[in-house]
Amino acid sequence: MKKNWQAVLMIIALNIVFGGMSGALAQQVPIAGGYAETSRTDPEVVSAARFAVRAAGRKAGARVTLLSIEHSEVQVVAGLNYMLRLKVKVNGQSQDVTAVVYRNLKDKYSLSSWEAAGNHAGSSGSASSSSTIEQLAQALADAFTAKSLGRLDAERPYFGRVKIIIEHSLAEDTAKDRFEVRQVRTLEQGERWLTSRERADSPARNSGSLQRCRKGVCTYEQVGMLHNNLYLQKVTYGYRNRRPYIKTIYLIDGD
Repeated sequence: MKKNWQAVLMIIALNIVFGGMSGALAQQVPIAGGYAETSRTDPEVVSAARFAVRAAGRKAGARVTLLSIEHSEVQVVAGLNYMLRLKVKVNGQSQDVTAVVYRNLKDKYSLSSWEAAGNHAGSSGSASSSSTIEQLAQALADAFTAKSLGRLDAERPYFGRVKIIIEHSLAEDTAKDRFEVRQVRTLEQGERWLTSRERADSPARNSGSLQRCRKGVCTYEQVGMLHNNLYLQKVTYGYRNRRPYIKTIYLIDGD
């Protein structure tokens, strides 16, 4: 009888341990798609914030110190994007900044954007007439994943029509439906077209990390491809009056 009770108690204990573990894991695994709020004290968030501070300091040639993490969000892409609101000290002066850090599937970090409060010229969420092509490409990526391309129309980062091309990755090379092409006069029109293709808020949108802009093409790093996801692959651009503008947006569908 004693052995039977010991066995019962052992089963109950195991259920509690593994049940707690599965619940914790369910809370820690984010869902693919848009940004979702996450704990500011999560070790991965803290690591991303520390990396952002070091990378920003190296880039600016300044002494940057992390004071606190005010807010944090995470987005599942081919890897993870961390959007962080930080309080930092730059050469002894306190600043509030918003940073976006990308962590790829090999756990390597890269700083996608670093914006001081009130400094909209370098914002990753908007484009302006003084934007560089890298800033414009990042603003486009952020608006694409947030499903708000129309917000860029105020600055008209295009000349004439913008072409949007969607490639279906599973289609045969010679298939007639391998590519979908749409010419739009505004990015809001493009956003409405992309939204009209969705069913139950899918496919999810991912932009990856901006890799480089060179010779009229900006590319985004994509590591792997998930079912029911739409990826921003590249954009082509030109210049008019020394101002960059978007010509074509290339997307690839995981289906």
